[in-house]
Amino acid sequence: MQPIADIIGRLEKLEKAVFGAGTKAPKTAGDFKGIAGGIRFLQTKSLFTKKRTAAEVRTELEQHGYHYPIAAVQTALNRASVKNGPLTAFRENGVKVYVTRK
Repeated sequence: MQPIADIIGRLEKLEKAVFGAGTKAPKTAGDFKGIAGGIRFLQTKSLFTKKRTAAEVRTELEQHGYHYPIAAVQTALNRASVKNGPLTAFRENGVKVYVTRK
């Protein structure tokens, strides 16, 4: 008979092998790398309390050192404005605008 401690140790090893060592940490507000990080940074600065176009967002990103083409900014904004995302998007006078989801 093996002692209980040995069995528990083996069980923990098996669980790590099957289920992984841990879960991936969710992105925090302080993780501002890349274009998506730039969008999160602007959210913390309350930029999206008013309606903003992609061009306005790009200009604001450039002022904070994020230099990306407009297509990359639009893609990041579209990904942030999915069903459960932090932003919502709609068309106003034929121009797509983004604002914080409430």
